[in-house]
Amino acid sequence: TNICHPNGNTLVWGSFSGCTAKTLKLRGATYLTDKVKVSSAEALLSLANMDIFTVHNRISHLAQHPVSWFHQNRKKLPRSLFFFIVHLRLDSMQTSIVQYFYIDRAQFAHLLQQDEKCAAAAHENGDGYFAIGGQQFDESGMFWNFINGPCKYRNDRLKLLARKEEGPWYMQIPTRPAILGRQVPIEYYRGYNAKHLNAVKTHSTNSCAYEPYNFETLYHDPNKTDGGDTAVDVPCQCGKCFWVDTNGEYPDYLELDITPEVNSVARNTVRIACPLAKSLQVEMHWTMEGQINNVELPERMLCSARLIHIDLTKIVELD
Repeated sequence: TNICHPNGNTLVWGSFSGCTAKTLKLRGATYLTDKVKVSSAEALLSLANMDIFTVHNRISHLAQHPVSWFHQNRKKLPRSLFFFIVHLRLDSMQTSIVQYFYIDRAQFAHLLQQDEKCAAAAHENGDGYFAIGGQQFDESGMFWNFINGPCKYRNDRLKLLARKEEGPWYMQIPTRPAILGRQVPIEYYRGYNAKHLNAVKTHSTNSCAYEPYNFETLYHDPNKTDGGDTAVDVPCQCGKCFWVDTNGEYPDYLELDITPEVNSVARNTVRIACPLAKSLQVEMHWTMEGQINNVELPERMLCSARLIHIDLTKIVELD
């Protein structure tokens, strides 16, 4: 769709683009045994757009707020798209950086019939399950579990790799992969059609890296005639996960609202980077930690974005 900008765009405050993931090292197929990392394949989700703005009163759940690109365009976007939205709130600057990624669920629908392991995952997870083109996500159900599961599962999996591609030598960005949910607060907003995903189903992590545990995901119960109740028929009611019925009127999504500066290292990095922003190119790569050899591993990058020469003086102030 021409509303999305997978090749990037230039705006008044600077530019953004997608970026290659092939230069990054992630866990290999048998990492839990041999600790070997391998080069990632390219990211699976495309970059649709990016928002950067200043707002004094923090906005939560941007997907439902009129200032966001997604909200402004949601009725124009094909229903077959699924959006993965990352909102980074930098409180020290009262600034929000919002990355919108997407996958066309129709693109890999053939895998659910033609690939035996994908078909088994679809049978396990019920009607509505979709593939995104990565064996470690599709055959294990890991992406489905992440978007439809509880915050514990999500916090255990979400991984960020950040890189400085251009900028002064003394400006250092931590490059060690970070499981963000164990370090900083994250709120999750899941928009879905509750008439279809009308129940929950229990699964096990079957993790070989940590103690396995059971968790629930959204599920389609064909024997249930009523739609799901977003206050009851959901996997998590912890106060950090929010479930929103879209009534099928626009694409499904998962939004992650992250407050990175609670972490002292992130706070210090932002403090140093701000005066240098116009000379920086920074990449942010997102994936999920695989915890089962040859099933959830090898890891593959999920989505990637590059911020290019941001002029903080030209960021739009909303209030």
